[in-house]
Amino acid sequence: MSSLRLKFEAGPRGEMARVLIASDGTCLGGLVSAVNSVLLHTRRSVKFYIITTAEELPHLKVWIEATKLHKMTYELHTLAALTRNITGGLQHIKAHVPDLFPELWGRLVYLDCDVIVQGDIWELFTADIRPGHYGAFSQNCIGPPVGGRAHYGAFVNLRHSALNGSQMNQEACPFATGVFVANLTLWRWHDVPQRVQHWLKLHKREKIVGSHPSADAVEAAMLIVLYGKVTVLDPLWHVQHLGASYSSRYSKQFIEKAKLLHWNGRFKPWSHRAAHAEVWDRYYIPDPTAQFRPARKRG
Repeated sequence: MSSLRLKFEAGPRGEMARVLIASDGTCLGGLVSAVNSVLLHTRRSVKFYIITTAEELPHLKVWIEATKLHKMTYELHTLAALTRNITGGLQHIKAHVPDLFPELWGRLVYLDCDVIVQGDIWELFTADIRPGHYGAFSQNCIGPPVGGRAHYGAFVNLRHSALNGSQMNQEACPFATGVFVANLTLWRWHDVPQRVQHWLKLHKREKIVGSHPSADAVEAAMLIVLYGKVTVLDPLWHVQHLGASYSSRYSKQFIEKAKLLHWNGRFKPWSHRAAHAEVWDRYYIPDPTAQFRPARKRG
């Protein structure tokens, strides 16, 4: 690892939930809020694996050390040090965890930086994963539709030449990759990162993504590689698309009941207008350097 890798540990040793989260400067406040929300809703030990850019490393280090977050158990890494042998940036991290952290085996929770956890992370970390499955993922067809009906054929280009003869059902419900629990042991045994990378290389010559507006290459590659080998996660553990519009898509009662909220989409809870931003505000820890301020709180 590069000398830019920083490692801090606190708290009792023993079994703990392991959580990976990454962000550049645009979502740094989201990352801090997500981490705080995890800690506030569990009594179990948690270890965070936090990744940011080299430019944001000093900023995030101060944000953690100058606030109550300094007490948590965590490793802080730079994106450049971890991904020097991997094509792509932050969006590729979720597919390459075994390569980025070769010392990690077993379970790991992956969280996008624009989430808030309202349930006990231990429940998510220990969620049921069927034998032979690569992990537990939520279904992308649950909840009000966003950008068209969600089905495999919308997120993956099933007409790709390399998918000729594929048994993929284009009407099947795709899984979401913004929040999941991975069995890293199986990922490593079955070369999941290398297989994902193979499809990303094919994408450069012929698109693997479908026509859905939110489809992206990394998710499409994961949908191909992990097809039929994921356990369905309780939908309350991934209430998503809150950032698809600044108006609410769910009742306040449902939002309070949800175990994890995800503002994927353009309307983030720290922007001028966002649905249920008041929930995110509960967990925001002000930036001691004042470089990051929610738009609603400026001026």
